[in-house]
Formats: sequence, structure tokens, C-alpha cells
Amino acid sequence: MHTVINSYVQTLIEATCARGVDRKELLEPFSSQAIFLEQPGKRLDMELMTRLWQRAVRLSGDPDLGLHVGEEIRAGSLHAVAPLVMHCASMREVIEDLLRYHSLVSQGGVFTCEGDSRRKVSIVYRPNALSIPMTRYQVEGIFSALVNFSRWLLDDERMAPESVWFSHTIGHDEGEYRRIFRCPVHFGKGKNVLTFVAEQLRRRIPQADPMLREYHRQIAETLLSDLDANQKIALRLKDFLLRQVERNPISLSAAAAYFRMSQRSLQRFLQAEGVTFKSVIEEVRMEKAHHLLSQSDESLNVVAGKLGYSNTGSFHRAFRRWYRMTPETYRRRKGSCTTLNKT
Repeated sequence: MHTVINSYVQTLIEATCARGVDRKELLEPFSSQAIFLEQPGKRLDMELMTRLWQRAVRLSGDPDLGLHVGEEIRAGSLHAVAPLVMHCASMREVIEDLLRYHSLVSQGGVFTCEGDSRRKVSIVYRPNALSIPMTRYQVEGIFSALVNFSRWLLDDERMAPESVWFSHTIGHDEGEYRRIFRCPVHFGKGKNVLTFVAEQLRRRIPQADPMLREYHRQIAETLLSDLDANQKIALRLKDFLLRQVERNPISLSAAAAYFRMSQRSLQRFLQAEGVTFKSVIEEVRMEKAHHLLSQSDESLNVVAGKLGYSNTGSFHRAFRRWYRMTPETYRRRKGSCTTLNKT
């Protein structure tokens, strides 16, 4: 339901194999997805990508694999986004285009900007709530790639952000983080933030060409439109349910009526995409639970009711299955995110 472009997947594979991992062994569990791994322009399911990351980390034994994959990112890894940002006039335009078109590379999460644009800008990355959550290695790879690709664009290895925040914690030496980011790196901060001072974002891109930027922007717009148009019915169903879940009971009959098809037809379409109505509901509830517990102080009874559970016991059991912790523990850990948004 969420996908990532093949060229980015290939960068992970190549970086992992460069660390002594046999390519055939790495890809053995994904043989049925060969078409998505081998044909340029194809897109791999995001949850399969996360499984590939997990296997790559285990086989390579590299606790900093995400950082190292980010160092290997080149223009070809970013598909249609690379030629667009290469011709931006400044780093500020690069950030603006990355925020709009990043889904052409990966639909694993959402970028937003925060801060006083006159002094500094913070790029915040929030992974989407998936049934197989993104690993820290993926988040670290995204930030490492952003910084290293910016250095390449500017032809300046000294370029560095002001600070980096990660929502996760680590249990090993921080030396590689300091080497790659060349700025203070903080862990357990509740959200993932890459902060640049405004002076950095005003820097000019040496090879910028406004005519070529416009040309590649039009291509990116077309690809973005095609990506939206080609969304599978499961993703469209999820969007519908996300809008309905807090207002109306979730039902197969209501969903079928929305798509103007019979319940049986809807189930057949979903089955052809490898999902069920129940699994889509599960993903919707998981994502909504994350939002309600992170962004509100409503009681667990109210949250459970909004998600369509008749009692908190059922909600507790489902939540522990999703996140391997209780809703209370999850809310405490995410509480710092709300505090940070107010500073």
C-alpha cells in the first residue's frame, strides 16, 4: 500500500553486498518480488523494504548500516527527483521540492518544515504507521542521504546541519553519527529533526538552470499525478476509512457503497492485492491510535471508542499486538513530542 522506488532499493542492496554479504543470500526471501527489484522504475512494497533492511542489518552485522547507505546515495538513487533538485537555485528550493516530491522516491513517511525561516528551518520526518514499522536504520539512512546529497549538490564537504534529533535511542558508540553529520546528534527526542540555519539554505547550487528545473518539475508533476492515479484500491479504502473512523462505525457495506460496488466485488479486489478488509481496518486503527495518543490527552476509553472498540480491553490487546507495549506506555514515550512542538 506504501511503496519505494526500485533505484533506492538497489542502493541498499549494493551497500550491503559491499560489506561482504552475498547478494543471493540477501535476496533469497524476496525471490517472488524479483520484478520489483530488477526492473528500473518499479516500486517495492514499503513493508517488504523494511524486511529487506532488517535482513541486511542482520547479515552485515553493521549497527550503522543506515548511515552508510545514506553515504552511498547518488543521483540515480533518487530517480526523477535528482535531476529536479540539481537545477534548483538554492538549498531552500531543494528542500521545498523534496517536501513536495519525496513520495516519488519513498512513501515510508512524511516530511514537514518547522521553525522561524529567517533564522533556521527544521525538517521533520514522521514515518507512516505501518504493520511492520520502519527501523531506525531507515530513518538514519534518510537523514544521512539528505546531508550527503546536499554536500554533493553544493560541491562542499564542509556543509553540515546545525543539529540532528532522532526519536530512537542507540546502544553503541556515536562516533559514526558525529563523522557523518559533523554536528551535535541527539537521541530519544520524540521526533526526527534535521535543522539547518537559514544561511545554509540560502546557498546557491552551482549547476542550477531554471529552464531545466521547470522541465524536470513538469516531469515530476506528471509522475506524481500518475502515482496518485495508480493507487491501489486498498490504499484508497484506507484513505476513506481514515476519514470515517472517528465519525461512523467502520463497515464493509459502507465502504462498498462508497466505491459503488458490491461487498463481494470489493473483497475480490482487495484479495487480488493481497489484503483483506480486516487487515486494512487494522492498519487504519493502528495509525489513528498513534495520532490520538500522541496528539491528544483524551482518555483511553474515548480513544478506544473512536477507533470502534466496544471496550478498552479489546483496544489494549490490539495495541500490544501492534506496538509491543501498552497504550499508557506509548503515550508516555510520545509525550515529549508534544512538548517539543511547543518550544
